[in-house]
Amino acid sequence: MEAIVNLFFIVFTFFLILKRKSLRFWSFFLGLWLFTNTLFLGKSFYVSGFLWVSYFVFVIILNVKKVRQGFSNILFKHAKKNMDRVNINIADDKIQRAILQDHSYFFQELYAIKENNLTEFDDIIFRRWGDFITHFLQGLLLSLSAGRLSNAPYTINKRYYQRFDQYCYAFSLLVDFAFFITLSKNKREKLLVVLSENLGLLSLGSAFLNYLQKTQWNEEQLSLVNQIFKMLLFEIQEKMLEVIFYFSKSKFHLFIKKIVFPYGARQKRPSSFSENDTAMTMLLPGKERERIISSLFLQAEENNEAVSDRYFDLLLKIETIQYRLRKALKEGKISGEEFVPRVTAGLAAEVITQEEADLLFGVKKLTQTHPL
Repeated sequence: MEAIVNLFFIVFTFFLILKRKSLRFWSFFLGLWLFTNTLFLGKSFYVSGFLWVSYFVFVIILNVKKVRQGFSNILFKHAKKNMDRVNINIADDKIQRAILQDHSYFFQELYAIKENNLTEFDDIIFRRWGDFITHFLQGLLLSLSAGRLSNAPYTINKRYYQRFDQYCYAFSLLVDFAFFITLSKNKREKLLVVLSENLGLLSLGSAFLNYLQKTQWNEEQLSLVNQIFKMLLFEIQEKMLEVIFYFSKSKFHLFIKKIVFPYGARQKRPSSFSENDTAMTMLLPGKERERIISSLFLQAEENNEAVSDRYFDLLLKIETIQYRLRKALKEGKISGEEFVPRVTAGLAAEVITQEEADLLFGVKKLTQTHPL
């Protein structure tokens, strides 16, 4: 019976998390859970007593204005101290506006601090806590599920939608923590730069997903799309780790890191094999290659596209020849750091044939005559 009741509340909580609820609603929901456990599940007197005392303390802080303002005053002084040290310019700082514009209460809090209005700050901060709790739980669920609980569209890029959704919530949490953690002015300015770079990468990824959703594309482009997303996700992860590094002297450092990356930073930089796979997709004959060639511009000639096509064919032919030369150079069979001495030495050592040497010289001459 206890397991069924608790499971019901867990499922119900999950659906509540998907909707932003006020702090008073969360307190009511918590009270309902305590009442159900006490009345129907027969919890021990000491456990129930401790939970009810904690709950009533929470309700008093939330609803008794003088008690609540005492708590708000602590936050108010801390936030004011931080703002004075950073000297935030609300009107002119476009970077900070871009980073924090999704936080509906943030600028209201800043104005209340600047005007030294504790009453207004108290009202704003407690209205915001409900959103923060919901937001925090959403971010935690997405982090624990690696984004799989995100309501992403069912497309071939669904997994990338989920990962970007996860990182967007993680970014918002980092911004929340950044405001209330004390940092020196120099560190906070550097932190804001890293946050702005992170926001730019998230915006780029979202724009790319939106572009792919509206554009007709085929599986020939899939390796290139995967490469772009993997690089973006890796760079976003690195920027978030850099943000967390600025909290290293805070007692919340480990807590923040485990919330954002509960399983560690697992996104790896795309391998060279993946990069080569992407390059081969563009070089081999097909629609993707034709699309790239048609977008290239060389010198003002009528046969630009033909020259580009010839480039790709020759590059494929000389790749194995160059590989043999590099291998022979590494093994000490030939010498020569420059192109001509290396090819000449390779020909003398019979690493390559005369025909292959002529092909290398021909491609070199072509690239000098028709530079890309």
